[in-house]
Amino acid sequence: MSTSPHELRTGPDGATLSVSGEIRGESARAFSADLAREALRRGEPGGVVHLYLDELDLLDGAAVAETVNALREIVNTRPGLEIHRSPQMLAHTPYKTGMLEDGRITLIDPVEEGSTAN
Repeated sequence: MSTSPHELRTGPDGATLSVSGEIRGESARAFSADLAREALRRGEPGGVVHLYLDELDLLDGAAVAETVNALREIVNTRPGLEIHRSPQMLAHTPYKTGMLEDGRITLIDPVEEGSTAN
């Protein structure tokens, strides 16, 4: 039985990755490594990565920072990344740091503050 605070599931098309769990400082680095590794295994090697994050809760700044590190690793390897239903703080950080400027990361329907993961 896994004691991991997160779950990574491949979508029916084999190209998407759905992510769920509650991530905080003590689990953030392991989560980041798992997220980048598993995201890069999805779809075609030269294709866009599709992440669905509507069931992900990032509980502190370390969780957000490590998740952003994973996003950087993904876009350094793939031509694009679509992030669906991102937690608000995660959506806000790439915007504020200029990661969206080159168009390789696309935010689709970010979760509004006050919304909770299902």
